Amino acid sequence: MKILFASLLCGFIFELQSQNNFKLPEGYNDERPNAKVEGDFDGDGAKDLALAYSDEEGSSKIAVYFAAKWAVDKTYYSFSWGNHTTYKLSFSNNSLYIDLGDDYGYVFTSFKFTYDSDLINFRLMNYSTTEYMLHPRVLLSSKNLNLQSGEYSIDGGAKKIGPQYYINLSDIEDNAYLLND
Repeated sequence: MKILFASLLCGFIFELQSQNNFKLPEGYNDERPNAKVEGDFDGDGAKDLALAYSDEEGSSKIAVYFAAKWAVDKTYYSFSWGNHTTYKLSFSNNSLYIDLGDDYGYVFTSFKFTYDSDLINFRLMNYSTTEYMLHPRVLLSSKNLNLQSGEYSIDGGAKKIGPQYYINLSDIEDNAYLLND
């Protein structure tokens, strides 16, 4: 019985690894600015996918596909975040890093998500944004929010927000006011 279960589990994981046929989100186009990263985000042995891209209206979109979720219900997590033209994605130490910018160096926004097995989802751990004036290059504003410790700084002044906030891919747009205030 154990051998049968192990064989089925291995077969399922192999199937997840070999499927990797995620349907790209509507509005995604390789001709517009974009970035991709693949990795085993949730530790199940299958390749997952994250995309950052500009849609036809120029809005920045983030899409994250977990292979196991995709295999079951063909769904993925997606959210919009401003209008950016440069994207960098990376995955290391169980964390997904998303960096958004513009062609002129005015605005930089960064997200750090860490996979939370209790949520079966990525949890936002850190968010930062910086704005510059181009000529002369002067820092206009900066914000750094650590949702794990509850500490944040706006233009260098450190504060504590009190209780920790738990924001994941499912509800980031609903909680954007916490990041933008």
